Amino acid sequence: MSPHPSLAGAACPLQPPQGGFPSPCGLLEPTGGGQPVGAGPASQVQILSPRADINGFEVVLNADTKRAAVERFVHASASEPDGSWRVVANRRGRINKVLPDPKGSPLPGWYSYLTQPADEEQAI
Repeated sequence: MSPHPSLAGAACPLQPPQGGFPSPCGLLEPTGGGQPVGAGPASQVQILSPRADINGFEVVLNADTKRAAVERFVHASASEPDGSWRVVANRRGRINKVLPDPKGSPLPGWYSYLTQPADEEQAI
């Protein structure tokens, strides 16, 4: 099985190369100018939070997102890599949780959020 187009060029499919890796929704970039995990002395290593612009919304993929969730997303989006995503309310009612499914179906282990909450639940 060949890698998903969003992972083309990555040394390891779930480890972004320096400067981020391509995704179906644009270029994911590390926040805070950090180094990739494993680069430099341990005291200087920062965990990266990939960011993407999806139709004008800034989305962050949290570092606690599970590998299995990313693998399920990559497999499910292979046939339609530019499909829409959905913003829904989080547990506290804030409309900032981003699900990689236009219907808003939950993906266990997927933790992605808008940097600024939306006014209403919507497809993005």
